[in-house]
Amino acid sequence: MLDGKGVLLTSPQDMLPQGFEYHNGNGTLCLIGAYDDNADEFTEERDQAIDYGIDFYAPQTILTPDGRLKLRIILDLYSVEVFINDGEQVMTAITYTDPSADGISFFADGKARMDVIKYNLVEGEQG
Repeated sequence: MLDGKGVLLTSPQDMLPQGFEYHNGNGTLCLIGAYDDNADEFTEERDQAIDYGIDFYAPQTILTPDGRLKLRIILDLYSVEVFINDGEQVMTAITYTDPSADGISFFADGKARMDVIKYNLVEGEQG
């Protein structure tokens, strides 16, 4: 249970696309809903993809002792490094950012506090 909701993580094979979701066919799916302990029954209320490739294996939920999730994300044109709860878990993914990209967006379900630091790296300079 997370925030009072049942959460089921699964990695179905050969899923068909639906709108903007599930185009990989082999990503990881998060089912959110109600879980009845007595009947041992899960009722799906909504679903969402939690990855858009085959880069993740054995997904799991990770919270701090007080229920928060602490992430440190390092992003460049070709990779993403995610350090969860001060390095308790680490994820890496390869990305192929369009060279003309000039922004970034962050989204959260619920409240989030963010500190964003941008480093401008110039080829040939050492810092």
